[in-house]
This record gives sequence, structure tokens and C-alpha cells, in this order.
Amino acid sequence: MGERVNARIRVLESALRRLEEVSTMSLEDFLRDRFAPAATERSFQVAIEVVIDLANMLASKVGRRSPDTYADVFRVLGEAGSLSPRLVEEGIGMARFRNLLVHAYAAMDPARVHAMAREKVSVLRELSSTLARQLEELGA
Repeated sequence: MGERVNARIRVLESALRRLEEVSTMSLEDFLRDRFAPAATERSFQVAIEVVIDLANMLASKVGRRSPDTYADVFRVLGEAGSLSPRLVEEGIGMARFRNLLVHAYAAMDPARVHAMAREKVSVLRELSSTLARQLEELGA
């Protein structure tokens, strides 16, 4: 893989490890920890940004059109046959969650952030490995 992709994967792995640590915490411990909710939100934001970056890199190589939004990049990859319909929907969901983290931070429910850490780390891993593999095949 190219250094641009590798650098992003390293950042992603670090963020995913933090999210995996949080996913083992009980909700009560998570809410009691004064740093865990904010750190988890930031780790999600970084992880999702990396996946979006990888998706944009791939879309620029295989897409027939330019994406209009972060969520749309996953639609472009679905249209190109690079992502399954399930991964397109998961990617769109991750982009929307990123937007909530960035723009609706004041209304973010810490319990939802904790639940997302338990449920979506494997999705981020699957998306990133699928995207990275395809980028590597294309010599990116």
C-alpha cells in the first residue's frame, strides 16, 4: 500500500483500539469516567474520517461521478460495485454519525456513543479493510 493509505490505517488502528477498550466498559463505568465519553466521541470522529478519506481515495479511482457529501461517497462506491449494499448502508450510517458528532455535539447522548462503540467497531474495521484492499489492488 502507498504511504498515504498506510498513514491513515495507522491512525485508524489507534482510534479503533481506543474504541475497543471503551466497548468492554459497562455503561455505568463509561458514564462515571469523566474522560471516556469525550475521548470516545473523538476516537469515533477520527476513525470515521479515516474511513471517509479511504472511501474518497477509492471513489476518485473507480467512481463515475464525484460524491456530493460524505455519505454519498459510499453510494458512489456502491454504484461502482466496490461495496456491497450492506457496506454502503453502514458507511452512510457512519458518515451521518460523524456529522452528529461534529455538528450536534451538544445533544449527543453518551449512552448512544457507548452503544455505538459496542456495535460499530467491527463495521469500521470491515469498511476500512475492504477499502484498503481495493486501493492496494489499484496501486494507491
